[in-house]
Amino acid sequence: MTSSITEPLINPINNSEEVVYTQQPISSVNCDHNDISEFTKKAYLPQVTLRATIISLLIGTLVLISNMQFGLQSGWITMMTLPSSLLSCAIFKSLYPVFFPKGKKFTDVENVYCQSIAVAVGTSALSLGFVGIVPAIQKFLTVDEAGGLDLSILSYKQLLYWGTGLAFFGVFFAVPLRSQVVIKEKLPFPSGQSTAVLISVLNGNTPIIQEISQHELNQMKLKIDNGTPTEVPLQKANNKTDNSEYLYKQNITILLVTFLISALYTIFSYFVPQVKAIPIFGKYLSAHYMWNFQPSPAYFGQGIIMGHKTTTYMLLGAILGWGFLSYIAYYKKYVDIDVDPNNWQGGISGWVLWPSLTIMLVDSLIGLFVVSMKALVKFYLQRKNMIGFKNSNFKFNKKKSFRPSFFGTKSRDDFPELPLPMPMSNVSDRNIQMNNNLNNSLLNKKRSPSPSNNSNYGSSDNISEVAVDDAEAKILKVKENGHTIIYVSNEHINDDIIDENLLVSKTITITGIAFSFLLCILGMVYVFGIHIIPISSLLLALILSMFLSILAVRALGETDLNPVSGLGKMSQLIFSLITKKSTPGAILINLVAGAISEAGSEQAGDLMQDLKTGHLLGASPKSQFIGMLIGTTYSIPVAAALYLLYDKVYEIPSLEFRIPTALVWINSARLFYGGGLPDGCVSCCLVVGFVFSIISLLKNLMVEFGKGRKHQWLIDVLPSGVAVGISMIILPAFTIQRFLGGMFAFWYYNREGSSRTKLIIVSSGLILGEGVCSVINMIFASLKIPHL
Repeated sequence: MTSSITEPLINPINNSEEVVYTQQPISSVNCDHNDISEFTKKAYLPQVTLRATIISLLIGTLVLISNMQFGLQSGWITMMTLPSSLLSCAIFKSLYPVFFPKGKKFTDVENVYCQSIAVAVGTSALSLGFVGIVPAIQKFLTVDEAGGLDLSILSYKQLLYWGTGLAFFGVFFAVPLRSQVVIKEKLPFPSGQSTAVLISVLNGNTPIIQEISQHELNQMKLKIDNGTPTEVPLQKANNKTDNSEYLYKQNITILLVTFLISALYTIFSYFVPQVKAIPIFGKYLSAHYMWNFQPSPAYFGQGIIMGHKTTTYMLLGAILGWGFLSYIAYYKKYVDIDVDPNNWQGGISGWVLWPSLTIMLVDSLIGLFVVSMKALVKFYLQRKNMIGFKNSNFKFNKKKSFRPSFFGTKSRDDFPELPLPMPMSNVSDRNIQMNNNLNNSLLNKKRSPSPSNNSNYGSSDNISEVAVDDAEAKILKVKENGHTIIYVSNEHINDDIIDENLLVSKTITITGIAFSFLLCILGMVYVFGIHIIPISSLLLALILSMFLSILAVRALGETDLNPVSGLGKMSQLIFSLITKKSTPGAILINLVAGAISEAGSEQAGDLMQDLKTGHLLGASPKSQFIGMLIGTTYSIPVAAALYLLYDKVYEIPSLEFRIPTALVWINSARLFYGGGLPDGCVSCCLVVGFVFSIISLLKNLMVEFGKGRKHQWLIDVLPSGVAVGISMIILPAFTIQRFLGGMFAFWYYNREGSSRTKLIIVSSGLILGEGVCSVINMIFASLKIPHL
């Protein structure tokens, strides 16, 4: 399972009355303060620097340690884009000048480069399979299922070849997708947007671009021409630099304090392990149903990030699995109540696993089917209608868009002076300037009356239809509180504003894809042998991964969630249909195919999210690509060593490290090949599968086709099958703590003066503190330091 921080910053737009615009031919444009060269020149600033590379690799290592810890415990990781950006900025603003007082100034585009490397390193725990498929192969795969191979012990060298085989093709897959999903379609990528906002503010309110609807852009243009002030004035800082410094110091303080609190608790929990399983629900429920309480700061922080809806679904799943279904299994004598409930063979954990797996499979496959059908229909309509263009006169379809909210609640954000940024890219639009010295009447054209003053630029659903005869704006450059914001219509097919020399060439892309294919084949052949996994199966898995990566990128761009788990199951299902059960090593082939799909989807989605951030801030895509390659290469030996360290120090699987994702992978493969289920499981799986298939179909149809806007309450009530299913595998203590975090977020965001960004930073500090200091606990355990 993977989760990405979603943080859409939706603010009203304020336009100064003295700001007006003018249009000039390109030949007459000079590089002065009125053109957008202030933005475009940022791509040429130094970004791939030694200092940024070293620091970002260290930050990525911290994130990787945290993700490895919680991935093995609960199957959940996060990209940590916001804290990675914040930490890199803090280091270069506070520590670096102390040692290098004459060093070059740290820029926002260099900050983007740092974040790209840190994300590549941090998410390798999932993309390289070290929290899922690797432990599934090593801990659960039998010799017969592996085609006669004994894979219970994997050497460091084998893990290096495995990681190298999976590491790169997803990165190269993403390169040709940037032009389509970021430049032309302008998918929102909410986490990428919020990260760009944070980086811009932390680095002194640097130039940034904002994409709004054509109607909003026309309305802004009319208001500027007519000298009409906006209805909701912004909170203006007396000094933008001082305000940025204040926000930066405040956010760093929050991160450090929460990190310290979580770190101290982690060390305390080693010496007093009783806090990990407090039987507040009674000894009977603790002994037979595993209902305990664990006051974990990290899982509380994860609940904050997930939000109250997802954590409520998870609590429902815990009650369903560890309460109702467990009671039925004990009552019907399907499971002996005297057997250790943590026993995967005869205990209640092994029995409940199958209905939970059914729920997740049904939800993932149905959701994937609906998303795929929508994407195909959308692609067909776009090709037919040229994405809103009927002819060369640029007549736009009348449609409304909405921006998703992760928490579903209102809040006041930290950056009221900075609207939600979105991309702009059209070389031919560089001739449209903003000029404070021109008279508004110079460009007055025949237009319809101004729209209602009740509109709000932050949401196009509130914008009245605006008709402009022949003066539709494509770009407006505005100065707001000393900050340059470039507004552009999101309904245009735009070319890339970045110089071609700063893009990754087609030659490198094609060569890289071919080379990464070769690395994957060689790596898998080395680990498993050519007789167990044929090259034809590996090629088919790689080709399938390319198509699934496209779905992953689109899903992440539209919903901020990367469905890598569902895509991996889709790959497993396809391979179960084309690989016979009698084939030696069929289960192993199935798992490897899933690993390839998961790696490609995760890497492509992560890189595209980073490219979105870079595009909004004007960073060089080639520099980000280089950073992704550096981070990915570095992560292979580090992630492999970290996994072996956890495996050596701790018992895996165990009560603390249940590796739920590994259980899902191996049992999905067995289920697809007709593996036997425990007594009573068949009827239970059929019932819960049918119920959640209906729920998933209704929920996905309403979300994907817009029917849920009028019935949002119904979408909220219908639970997510993946959230319900995963909470039936992990311990209820983890779910309870996440639920408390989610409800805290719900309460906080309904308070006056709440701040989404600050709470995200709080949660990040809590997660990093416990995750990083788990290494100290590992050292204590390896030295056999006694508990109190």
